[in-house]
Amino acid sequence: VWYFVKTNDGTRGAAAVSVLDLMLPFAAIDETVRSSGCYIIRYHPDTATVLDVFYWKDEGRFKHEHYADDDYRYLLSKREDKNALKTYRDDRSVIGYYGGAEAKTLTYGKKLEDPVITVINADKLTVTVFNTNVANDKACLKLIITGLTSGNSKEIPIVVDTGSIYSGIEIDGNKYTVVLDDITTSGSHFYDLFCSTSSPFVGGDLIPGEDITIQAMAYNNTELTNVAYSQISTTNSLYAYNDVGDSAYIANIRHLQNLNKNVSGVDVLDERLKHVTDPQDNNNIVIAAKQIADITWDGSVFNEIYGISEKLEEDQFHPLTTQYTDEDSNPQDYTLSYDGGSYSITGVTTAKTNEDAGLFKDLGEGDTVKNLKLMDFNVSGKNVGALAGITYKSTVINVVAYNSNDVATTATITGTGSVGGLIGSSTNSSVSRSAAALVVSTTGADAGGLIGTTAGGTISSSYSGGHTKDGDYKYKDSNDVIQYLYNVTGGTNVGGLVGSADGTSISNSYSTCSVSGTTVGGLVGDMTGTVTSCYSTGLVSGTNEGAFIGNLSGTMTTCSYYQIINERDVPGGNNGSKGYEYLKPIGNIDDPTDITALDESAATYESFVGSPKNSNDEWLWQPAITYDKNLDIYYQGKYNLKSVDQLDNNNTESDLVSNHYGDWPAPEIWVINEQNS
Repeated sequence: VWYFVKTNDGTRGAAAVSVLDLMLPFAAIDETVRSSGCYIIRYHPDTATVLDVFYWKDEGRFKHEHYADDDYRYLLSKREDKNALKTYRDDRSVIGYYGGAEAKTLTYGKKLEDPVITVINADKLTVTVFNTNVANDKACLKLIITGLTSGNSKEIPIVVDTGSIYSGIEIDGNKYTVVLDDITTSGSHFYDLFCSTSSPFVGGDLIPGEDITIQAMAYNNTELTNVAYSQISTTNSLYAYNDVGDSAYIANIRHLQNLNKNVSGVDVLDERLKHVTDPQDNNNIVIAAKQIADITWDGSVFNEIYGISEKLEEDQFHPLTTQYTDEDSNPQDYTLSYDGGSYSITGVTTAKTNEDAGLFKDLGEGDTVKNLKLMDFNVSGKNVGALAGITYKSTVINVVAYNSNDVATTATITGTGSVGGLIGSSTNSSVSRSAAALVVSTTGADAGGLIGTTAGGTISSSYSGGHTKDGDYKYKDSNDVIQYLYNVTGGTNVGGLVGSADGTSISNSYSTCSVSGTTVGGLVGDMTGTVTSCYSTGLVSGTNEGAFIGNLSGTMTTCSYYQIINERDVPGGNNGSKGYEYLKPIGNIDDPTDITALDESAATYESFVGSPKNSNDEWLWQPAITYDKNLDIYYQGKYNLKSVDQLDNNNTESDLVSNHYGDWPAPEIWVINEQNS
């Protein structure tokens, strides 16, 4: 079996695969001889043995287009006659093999040592090449980046003869650092460098999001030497790694931002990517992501974020979105499945004028976010929530948002539209086993400790945690003037859990937030739907106010509230001779049924909390992570009311919401004793 390979016509690119590429790879012989001549390679396939290799210049007697089988048989007859093969001057043809006496005239260089590479996949994706051949001024160096999904390779020249030719290389002695993905610098995204038509490197295009191998190669263009290779390092082009399961793994803000097609250029329709799936529906592309470490936003590191074609923001986190514009400029969206792995994202700061904002700008139909902690978010915009500004037919499971103690009341969620601790505006979405303990406010209509506005959908086994000082929502300042701590404030409908709930089902949930607005309630401001097995403990202040619900047009079953916290002084005496009255549990209903004041007696309270106690006569209370450290003194780090686990039929599932984040009012008897002492 023999092959004829012609290579001097310039058509064989770097990514071509031919017999010559396999037999004589780059740097195996002198590059001029390798790439500008013609070859016959006689090869025995059964034994994988090369039998003969003939080489000649493409001219004279054996010119490529005139070559015939008889010519090959003639060459075979002369293969032992070195003098005959070396020159055929009469017809200007030079035929022979590489080596032999001719090789004696070539210059031999120093042996090349293997380079060493270090890959860092974090704020940037970089590879540092340690070149041990720095004393050899003839040594060249390049990186070979190969996509494991595309099968294509790109070559980055680092050193050609004695100089660097790629401006993106940072040089420190014998160390060369090359950036492969940087979302803070225009033109330095992985897409720009390796996937676009304007890529500066030679080779076939790679795919944003595919796993890649990285290897450095040292070689010599002017002298005969060996070719030295570094070890092969494997990583992912956009994420932490992507070689296990079917998710994009997230361990850094860059990985998170790269989920956004507008930032990374990831092809959300490319099902060759492991984290892209099509669940039997061509119109429902799902991108799956899983967080594998705690993540902190640092505006000094990501002071600028660039999209593929534009600068996005300065000193701000760029809220994620599943919406994008296709090649025909039509709006599209994909489905996201995000598993936080019970890890945290901390310190996200963004201000969006007249735009929806949060970790996600929006979550759309079919999107799911679960098992995630959001800490110390400072977000403002139109419809705003720590998790998402807007959700539509989305699912949120086991997501909590709260502040660390040093920013308990400074990191805030504010907006001009619907604002919630977790979600601004939610439509036909499901929120379960989730919580928020944040300072929430809007200059617009609706605000809620958990969700600003809901239309349809369900909220189950969820809560919102408040902020207190010395176990109370009010305190005296340095001028002996009473100040009030309102955790949630808004213009129209304000609730400790939800500001306005239209046709929504809320169950096994509670709020310990204090609220202020127009139509306000400890749990919900304005409610048209069903409320089952819920309670509230917050201070309420408004025009149309209820200790539990401000305005109810739906149904309520087995609910509870604190009444003493909303005790009001009445001039001239009321309620007998006590001189005070309690705020109604439902603002627009005088005598509602199926709701109980938890603090009307010790028996009522103890019945609600749940007896019996354990064998040591201790309440079976869940752990609490508080802002008001006096509550830790009172309760030894425990929450003294029912957790969502206990509301949900004593569900023993252990997750992020099993603990209580935030504060709640201490019983009045303890406050009185403290003052008397």
